[in-house]
Amino acid sequence: MSRQDIKRLKSRDPEERKNAIRTVALAKDRNALKQLAVMAGDDPSKEIRKLARQAGVYIRRELGELESSNGDKPKTIPVDDALKVKAQRALAAAQTYYDSGDRSKTIAVLVKALELDPNLRGDSYFISLCENATGGEGAAAVDLLNDRERHSTLAKKEAQAKKQEAGQAHIDELNTATWRDVGLDFAMLAAVSLVGTIIVLFLVVQSAQSFQNSYDANREAVDEALAEFYAAGRQSSRILWQDEFGATGLREHIEVIYESDPAAADPTGPPVKSFTVMQPDEDFMATVEDWQEAGIARIVTPGFVVSLSLVVLMFLFALLVHLIAGVFFRGKGRLVYFMDKSISLIGNRTVILLILLLVTIVLGFSGGGNITPFLAIIAVFGVTVLLKLIGIITSTYRLAFPLALVALLAGLAPFVAAGFGIMTVGIL
Repeated sequence: MSRQDIKRLKSRDPEERKNAIRTVALAKDRNALKQLAVMAGDDPSKEIRKLARQAGVYIRRELGELESSNGDKPKTIPVDDALKVKAQRALAAAQTYYDSGDRSKTIAVLVKALELDPNLRGDSYFISLCENATGGEGAAAVDLLNDRERHSTLAKKEAQAKKQEAGQAHIDELNTATWRDVGLDFAMLAAVSLVGTIIVLFLVVQSAQSFQNSYDANREAVDEALAEFYAAGRQSSRILWQDEFGATGLREHIEVIYESDPAAADPTGPPVKSFTVMQPDEDFMATVEDWQEAGIARIVTPGFVVSLSLVVLMFLFALLVHLIAGVFFRGKGRLVYFMDKSISLIGNRTVILLILLLVTIVLGFSGGGNITPFLAIIAVFGVTVLLKLIGIITSTYRLAFPLALVALLAGLAPFVAAGFGIMTVGIL
């Protein structure tokens, strides 16, 4: 027996000790018998004491030191080596299933192993697994492998036990949330939405003022170029265009203005420097003019309105979802747990949403009001949040996806109503 095997047999980890016992048993290691005897009497785990005792018996029997239970050496049947290897693999798989608590699969794999190598009927390791899986003893345990009615009953009991175990685990998880946690979640959501909204609106005002300054400077340069153009009898080369055939000439709808006269160098060549005439959308300019003069009240007041509204809407959302999922669909969930998980999610995602809004504002104003690509990104982000909420509803109330979706849609009703009210009245 190697030092590594000794170390594993003496490990503090029960799983490590069990794996080490199986290793030395399959290797029929005589040197492990002393340690196995010690473990059979002193190991803290009842299961490991039994496994060590069975492994010791198996090794001694395989080495010819013990006779079979009926006093005779077991008769062997010629079996192909390849089938023996497959049978041993099946035996290892059966042990794995047994360790995981799935006795029905353990029995099924043991039956397969016995079909591959009938000599396993006299194998003490195989017999011990049969005893553990079927509850029988010795040869009777092997015979019970083919008792289908017993297997069916066992499978039903195991399924029921797993269901009860999962149900208890679910209840334990639901009990981890408290109303204190929910209060903290609401407070965090209110703070994030308040500060975030104020920052976003402040950036809107600053961006509007910056865009207005850039637009005024652009118009001033255009007016200067046009004055020079008309003063020169419409001959100034500062205002040029080029068509698809390469011809240059004057154009009434100005797009590009040269800051320096290209005629001084090469009239047919590219200009030294040019700038594009800013022609923003009228609605966008109306927005710019509206926000550039906004005062502190218009920045702070919406922050409080958004913060309070979001807290109220999330509370109504959680109540409606619980009413549909927990009462109408009879889901096995708790309101306090769902509030804790859903509000915590929205609080975290609100931070990300605010960052996306800040980027949208900066790039939107710099691009003259084109925010369509950024709105698409925000829409995709919103869909991911909704899917995450469906996952929370599913896990909280143990509902199927379609039922969770119905509950989510019901919970979103207050948000839809609030959005409709904002668009109708124009609160901001």
